Amino acid sequence: MYARVVSKPPLSVCRPPHVILHHARRFAVYTDEFIVVPPRQLGIAGRKGQEALLKALALYLVSEFATYHQLFSSAQMGIQKSIADRKDLDLLPIPLDAEGEDGLRE
Repeated sequence: MYARVVSKPPLSVCRPPHVILHHARRFAVYTDEFIVVPPRQLGIAGRKGQEALLKALALYLVSEFATYHQLFSSAQMGIQKSIADRKDLDLLPIPLDAEGEDGLRE
């Protein structure tokens, strides 16, 4: 089972817990504070109880595999300015749901 990125209203992405992802995949930050997602960055919202999943997702999104995958699936990654958008993120397989919340806490 794979996680899917779902488009939500802008303010719901700012409510904690959530992950803020840089448009060039330079960083992914998990936070449990209310933060307005800056322009061009991507926000991934979660629910209470999904903190471990979001922390693991932040690590996965800046991994070498995810960066390599985005290089080939994004039209602008690796060309002068590396930019990937939400459509490119939707193509990234995210195999974290299979582990379950208890497995991610360990």
